[in-house]
Amino acid sequence: DGILLLGVVFLLVLGRRPWRVSFALALTVTASYLALMWPWLMRSVALTGAPLPAAGVRTIWLRGYDDLYSFLDQPTLVAFLDWGVTNILWSRLAALVQNLGVFLGGAFHLAPFAALGLWHLRSAPAFRPFFVYAALLYLVHSLLFAFPGPRGSMLHSSVALLPWLALATLVGLDRAVAWVGTRLPHWNVPKAQQRFGLVALASAVLLSLVFTLRHIDTWGQDYRHYVELAAWVRASTPPEARLLVTNPPAFTYVSGRSSLATPSDSVEAVLAAADRYGATYLALESDHARPLDALYDGRATYARLEHLADVGLTRIYAVRPPGEGEGP
Repeated sequence: DGILLLGVVFLLVLGRRPWRVSFALALTVTASYLALMWPWLMRSVALTGAPLPAAGVRTIWLRGYDDLYSFLDQPTLVAFLDWGVTNILWSRLAALVQNLGVFLGGAFHLAPFAALGLWHLRSAPAFRPFFVYAALLYLVHSLLFAFPGPRGSMLHSSVALLPWLALATLVGLDRAVAWVGTRLPHWNVPKAQQRFGLVALASAVLLSLVFTLRHIDTWGQDYRHYVELAAWVRASTPPEARLLVTNPPAFTYVSGRSSLATPSDSVEAVLAAADRYGATYLALESDHARPLDALYDGRATYARLEHLADVGLTRIYAVRPPGEGEGP
């Protein structure tokens, strides 16, 4: 989304007159962007040899969200096209629908007022960046990145739209109250606008409280589970042991142990990743990819995977060297 924001600025700046001012603004924006991003880009070059990871582009060819964690079955254009036109079109249509719900989060009752306010502000110069960025963001996360978009990328990127949406919602609410006021002579329109504004604010606060209370029991549940899992790992494995887990950053943060993401495409992929990166334990969590169901449920066993223990809903396996047998 950083690249999209840069594109938004160029679209709005390059058409201005005089051209010297337009060019100077574009140059200033580019210099500011590079000044901010340069340390990160150089770090990426030092680690990977490229300023941006090439794997990020491959997420365009995903056929499902779990493909993001494939190890042997890498997303490719050929596999994507083999998926079929029908599946491709339906996945994009689903993303278009799902991403519509992202703009206002859970405050769907305010959506009509936001739409009315945006229509009223459609010609306002201050809202041009919003409209350009919103359109680019929506189309890119729906038509290109159809699986990462609805699962979080669209939500994270659209945070930049919230100030404009909040203002548009208030404008739309005031316009709606004023329209009703012209048909109800006994209404004091300014006072009614103030009161309905307070109602909208109270509803937003209430909605936040409801969401908070609904999730308060499960808040930090994954963290607490990783604390329990880390305790077992410290007591039962050597210090240099490396694990395959669902959420490596979280587990490494909690345990201080090196960890890798569990591949999603097959048990063979799990073993291949373990061999390549030196993982000697697999923590197969309840939140796992469908191809690993048989292993998790105990319906399939593998000579190279020895079940050691269960920590909560996580099944822990020792990964044996390749010479100790392969396959089910």
